[in-house]
Amino acid sequence: SQSRYQPPKSLDHDLGDDNGTGYDVAKFIEEAAYSGKLKQLVLTTHTQNPVGRANMRAALLNAKRYWMNQTKEKNNEMD
Repeated sequence: SQSRYQPPKSLDHDLGDDNGTGYDVAKFIEEAAYSGKLKQLVLTTHTQNPVGRANMRAALLNAKRYWMNQTKEKNNEMD
């Protein structure tokens, strides 16, 4: 199968009233990556909220680790 280019997506922490936060979105992505329900995304963060930025980056880094581990496991199965 051919890979399709995905332009990077940028995530802000402060999404507005009653919309949750970018951290909520990052946690959702982290959980979906862990469970294998979401294909790898290219994500960046843009926020003036330093605590929110750190939390989002931690969750997205975990998601990236899950995706990398899943790729390694698939490659090992092919050997």
